[in-house]
Amino acid sequence: MKTILLCLLVQALFLPLYAAVNPSPGLPRASMVMVQLPGKGGLISLAGFSAISARKYERLTGQELSLLQKIGFKIGQRQIKKLINKDGTVDMEKLKKKAGFFGRWKWHWGGFALGFLIILGPLIALFFRDEYKWDRFWTAMNVTSVLILAASIFIYSGLL
Repeated sequence: MKTILLCLLVQALFLPLYAAVNPSPGLPRASMVMVQLPGKGGLISLAGFSAISARKYERLTGQELSLLQKIGFKIGQRQIKKLINKDGTVDMEKLKKKAGFFGRWKWHWGGFALGFLIILGPLIALFFRDEYKWDRFWTAMNVTSVLILAASIFIYSGLL
């Protein structure tokens, strides 16, 4: 009876040590997080994307990249490499925040309204901290650039 109690006591003391060995259980590994490729619609892991060359990326997508697209590809690779931790895990919250600036944006009516404030509108859009921040910012930037372009055309053509 004393040996059974002693064994249970030893197990109870060493049981928390086994739980402390598991590093970052909630974060997925970079090799397990898949992103969709444009074009053919294939999937590639974040670890694979961070290590792939531009030429292999062109073969995977079936599209030839221009010089600006290659530069954007390398910038995206560098950002993904920064998001991958040393143990190979990826913080998904940071990934969602980082993907906003270079990601595809959708039209946002608040950004449309802010775009009419010419210079201040896009700056004001940066102060919002929600999931539509970059949609609002890029919509405001596009509206501002169209307004500036239209105003310059009218001024130089003598219509105003």
